[in-house]
Amino acid sequence: QILLPAILGLMLLAIAIGVTTQRTVSEGTRRMALEKARSDLATIYEIIDSKFPGPWTIQGSSLYKGETMFNDNDELTDWLGELTGNTVTIFQNNVRIATNVMNEGKRAIGTQASAEVVQEVLNAKREFVGEAVVVGQRYQTAYRPLLDQNGKAIGMLYTGASQALVDEVIKEIAVSLVIISILALAVVSLALVWIIKRRITGPISTAAGAMERISELDFADASNEDISKIIERQDEIGVMMRAGEKMRSSLKEVVLSLQEISGQVARNSESLSAASEENAATIEEVA
Repeated sequence: QILLPAILGLMLLAIAIGVTTQRTVSEGTRRMALEKARSDLATIYEIIDSKFPGPWTIQGSSLYKGETMFNDNDELTDWLGELTGNTVTIFQNNVRIATNVMNEGKRAIGTQASAEVVQEVLNAKREFVGEAVVVGQRYQTAYRPLLDQNGKAIGMLYTGASQALVDEVIKEIAVSLVIISILALAVVSLALVWIIKRRITGPISTAAGAMERISELDFADASNEDISKIIERQDEIGVMMRAGEKMRSSLKEVVLSLQEISGQVARNSESLSAASEENAATIEEVA
């Protein structure tokens, strides 16, 4: 009756901590994914800028940087993807022209960025860092505009991680936390059982046994080592046991007094009986 509520309380506490931790881990992992995307985007841009000198331009129907055309330059996006562990895309205006993002088993060449990204990056010429839809799937993304010599946004550079991949990482962390929580709960529960048994239920059982012996009129002095330890305790159980010991001593004195009185009454009865017999004999002799 004591252990069950305590263990249930621990379980509820563990569940509450688990839910809170899960939320914290989820939010933290998403923030880390976005920060990584932001950092990787800056790294990718610097690599491209140093590797391919010259301004961004549109020549004919193709996007160039200096003398290098980026349309269908999938070798570059694959290399940058391996370097960062992310998906990488180069846009001409809002259309993917080089990418390692796959769509139904093929590179998503010719597909367009979402309207939200276009508004922020191409129209407002600002970086976009956040969750966005990439070819129908949610990604943690980072975009920046590609500006020509006149400051016009003529393309975009993108990197990001699939939300499914982020969710898988969160799931792995959550499973690890659940296992750790179960093991911790088991250890704490065993420790609690041991502490409660040693400090509460064990002494209460010993005290109950002592009370039962008193109810059976067994007033022998407490020579049990466990009882002596309980009597010395300064908590409620110790107070209860000392009260029980006082009751045992008082009842023992009462019983001893009653026994002494009974013995005295028995002795007086015997004396009266003897005197009565003697008087009867004397009366018979006189008669």
